[in-house]
Amino acid sequence: MQEPTRTTLAYARRSKRQRFWWAAGALAVLAIAVALWWGPTWRRQAAMLIVRMRAGGDAAVGPLAHTLKGSASGIGAVRVEDAAAAAERSAGAGAGPCSQAVDRLATAVEEARALIAELLREP
Repeated sequence: MQEPTRTTLAYARRSKRQRFWWAAGALAVLAIAVALWWGPTWRRQAAMLIVRMRAGGDAAVGPLAHTLKGSASGIGAVRVEDAAAAAERSAGAGAGPCSQAVDRLATAVEEARALIAELLREP
C-alpha cells in the first residue's frame, strides 16, 4: 500500500464541512475557468446554430437544437439548455410552434452571449 502524502493527510484531517466547502470552491473556480475558456467559441457557435435553424426550417431545428443544448450544458448556460430542449421537442409540431421556440431560444442565447461578454471584460 502506498504511503499517504502530506496533502492527503491534511485533507483527511479536515471536517466534513471544510471538505465540502473546499470542493464547492474548487468546482466554482472550474466553472468560471470553463466559461472563460469556452465562452468566445460558444458565443460564435450559438449564433451560427440559430442562423442555421432559421434558414433550415423545421427539419433542421431538432438536430441543431440538440447540439446547442449539449454545448450549453457544458458551459452551464441553463436557460439556453432549457430553451434548446423546448425547441428540440417542438421540431415536429409545425412551423408556428417551432418558430416561436426558436425565437425563445435566440433570446436565451443573446442573454447568455451578453453575460459571457461581460465576464470576459472583467479584469
